[in-house]
Amino acid sequence: MAEWLGRHLPDRCRILVSPAVRAQQTAQALNRAFEIVTEIGPAASVVAVLAAAQWPEAHECVLVVGHQPTLGRVASFLLAGEDAERTMRTGAVWWFRHRRSGEEADVALEVAIGPDFV
Repeated sequence: MAEWLGRHLPDRCRILVSPAVRAQQTAQALNRAFEIVTEIGPAASVVAVLAAAQWPEAHECVLVVGHQPTLGRVASFLLAGEDAERTMRTGAVWWFRHRRSGEEADVALEVAIGPDFV
């Protein structure tokens, strides 16, 4: 997955990583600088993850390396506006984009891919 991300992530991408050792090992495979963010650790809330990523105000790509069930809940919130359980496989990438057109705002799921498909 790190190789796939390396080909698709823009050069300027903030990478936020849980303080958990396994998350840091995952991020190290990207061979890019990353920030360890305690607020996105194993017990993080949807609100904490979105705040750390500065969603939707961030003007750059942000990659979050975190944990289930939190990231599944974040995906559910972005897709359906509700904090609910959503299964996200270990090692999967879900890529969301926030688009604004005038007064309208929209969230698009650009990619959802598991490690079996790269």
